[in-house]
Amino acid sequence: MNPMRALAIRLGAQPWLPRLAPVVLGLDKALFAATHGRAGVLSMSGLPWITLTVVGRRTGLVRRVPLLAVPHDDGWLVAGSNWGGPATPAWVANLTAAGRAVVTRSGRDTPMSARRVTGSERAQLWAEMLATWPNFERYAQRTTREIPVFVLTPVGPTVAHVPARARHTGGRYLFARGGRHTAGLTQPDSTRTEGNPPP
Repeated sequence: MNPMRALAIRLGAQPWLPRLAPVVLGLDKALFAATHGRAGVLSMSGLPWITLTVVGRRTGLVRRVPLLAVPHDDGWLVAGSNWGGPATPAWVANLTAAGRAVVTRSGRDTPMSARRVTGSERAQLWAEMLATWPNFERYAQRTTREIPVFVLTPVGPTVAHVPARARHTGGRYLFARGGRHTAGLTQPDSTRTEGNPPP
């Protein structure tokens, strides 16, 4: 195993780690901007990661959050663990309401559908996630809530990540690029980073 990955897993098990959330978020935001979406905090550890961009269900603002993500078929698995905290991360409600998001990975944006899994399917996919990040089980033991698990599946072409400005038109969110509008979600100038960082 990559030594940095092993270290990340050990650190991820520590109960004090969530207190460093503001530092982690700030560093990730700086790395994401400086590398045009090619790197984040998790990429330094050798762990699989994505940046999830989704429209806020109440504000209509585009929200961005870095997440540990497990490759699954041609998409990803993500979990709203919040390190086992009592509160469900805000991005979970936003993703549930929107049903879609844009995943940024290695400087590329891919529009994806989002489906929350339950029952036996969740149990099977949860086992897949534990193989990548064993601490998910530790987080589940810390909280009384069921940690939500989502399957993200590509629904459109992958394109180079270009920060863009969001605008609202007729109930759909469109994002301007060079005078053209493309349906989907990307990181607009007004993007805010969610308060619940990876994983």
